[in-house]
This record gives sequence, C-alpha cells and structure tokens, in this order.
Amino acid sequence: MAYRLLAAIALIALGGCGHIAKLPENYAVDAKSPNGAVIVSLTFEGELQFSAFTLEYRLVRGGETQSMHSASILASPDIDSDGRRGWLFPRELPPGEYEFYKWRGMMGNASYWSPRDFSNRFTVSAGRITYIGSVNVLTSSTAKRYQVQVRDERERDIAAFLTRYPKVKREQVEFDIMSEDMNAPGRRDMQLDDFKDVLPDAAERRRQEEERRRMDELKDLLPGTAK
Repeated sequence: MAYRLLAAIALIALGGCGHIAKLPENYAVDAKSPNGAVIVSLTFEGELQFSAFTLEYRLVRGGETQSMHSASILASPDIDSDGRRGWLFPRELPPGEYEFYKWRGMMGNASYWSPRDFSNRFTVSAGRITYIGSVNVLTSSTAKRYQVQVRDERERDIAAFLTRYPKVKREQVEFDIMSEDMNAPGRRDMQLDDFKDVLPDAAERRRQEEERRRMDELKDLLPGTAK
C-alpha cells in the first residue's frame, strides 16, 4: 500500500493522472533546442502484475537520480496489445550519456528490486528525438519467476507516440535500442522470492508514514475523490 502511495504522488508530480508522459502536448522537434528527447515504453506481461513499478536512471558520469513510475491505480495504459499493457515515457533531457541502473516494484504486500545495479545506456543529443526501446516485465505465477526484457517495439510505440504528439514527424525519430539484460550476467530468469522484502525496517516505516502524510495532502487532486 505504501508503494502505491509513493507511485500516486510521483504520477501527480509528473503532471496529472490521465497520462504520465513528461513532454508538453504540443511538443515538436526543434533542431536549435539545447535539449534532446528520448522515447521508451514500460509494459507488463503475465499472470502476476506489479501494482507499481519504477525504473531509475542517471547521467553515466554522475548526476541526480531520476525515475519513471507506473501505477495502474492512476493512469490508463497507452499500450494494450499482444497480452502486454503499459505506458510511454518520453523525456526531454540535457545532452549526455545516461543509464538505467535500478528497478523496483510492488506486488501485493511485497516489494521487489533489481538484484544488482546494471547499466543500460542511452544517449541524448541536442535537437534530436530517439527511440531507445521497450522495457517489458514478464512474470509467471506457476514458476514464480520474472524477466525484465528490453525489446524493440518501434512500430507499436512510435504509432502511439505520434498519435499523442502529432507535431512530430515519423522521419524525425531516430533509433538506438538499449542492450538486453536488466537482471544479472548469465541469469535471464530470476526467482521472484529471491529479491523481495515483506517486512519494512524502522527507516522504511518512517518513509511510509511520510508518504501517507503527503498523500493525505494531495488526495483532493485524485479524480473521483470527494472534497
């Protein structure tokens, strides 16, 4: 429940409950812009579903950690096909080399996390927009296993992106797909129970209490909440 509250707060901070992309709706590619943009999607597949999931990224040469959050309690999916549901995460960022390096998720009353820090790198170039791939979280309820995969879903994702951002032309989108593995070397399948934490420690309980307090302050912003 606490992780759901954290995801809700994060989604509100990113600009509303209807959609969780972080680009203005009238976004257009500007060759003179000092920043660039990337497009990535996050999807879920399988019988077990994370109620909330976070990918963390940063500049390779050091920098503040930034996050991409998904939470089905707030936002309708951009993608719902072939047994996968998920969201687009376009981002405008300063030029540089970035990396996804950590993930965490919530399922039931258990939290899960990447077994080690990894480095799935992508480059942001000024005045350009680049599709870097789709992160798909595949779970199996019978085997209680998961995979975090990188896929090239450019046809599906770019079609959804251009629908939302009609000022961008398809020929303006470049492609540079990330590397594959977000788990550990030589281990593509991981046991769910290997990386979970059900009972929070004292510091985690304090963080959860702070999240509840912040959620109480923001509850009037949620759709359907009585004022």
